[in-house]
Amino acid sequence: MSVYKVIYERETELRSSRFEAAFAVDETSKVVLEKVGEEAEIAFTEEEIRRLRDASGVIFTHNHPGGWKYTPEDPRHGGNSFSPHDIHLVCRAELAEIRVVTPRFRFSMRPSEDGWNEQYWHSTLWPIYHMTDAQVKNELADQALYGVITPLEASARRFHTVWKRVANLLGLRYTMVEE
Repeated sequence: MSVYKVIYERETELRSSRFEAAFAVDETSKVVLEKVGEEAEIAFTEEEIRRLRDASGVIFTHNHPGGWKYTPEDPRHGGNSFSPHDIHLVCRAELAEIRVVTPRFRFSMRPSEDGWNEQYWHSTLWPIYHMTDAQVKNELADQALYGVITPLEASARRFHTVWKRVANLLGLRYTMVEE
């Protein structure tokens, strides 16, 4: 069974959970880590991060269940893309890919050909994220102020818009699929 078939099946199960949960598989589809967290976060120990870093070709996936708090008509129901903490984790563990499923979407981020690590996070990715996030928040606030979008739509679009721009600036491979 292909690694992405295993991942897709597990992600489909995670999608409906009301608590964050995660799993990571190596390039042979072997599960190297499984963990259930709180309603809106999962904490990882240094030992768990080392275990992820030591495996080969690890794809880490988890869910963002926050969208389930909203009705299907609310734009926030779809769920959010990656948090900065998600991407910091993947840099620290030097993983091949990070994925997240929400009530409506699947997101994926992979590094550029040069890879990513803790130093890259601090020297490049975090500063670019921080700058881009400020720009996007201002743009979305202006659009909401002038009635182009609603404030709820602005909230729902923020992280995806930020990561799409950051990925384009840094050569990261970022996707979002609506389901």
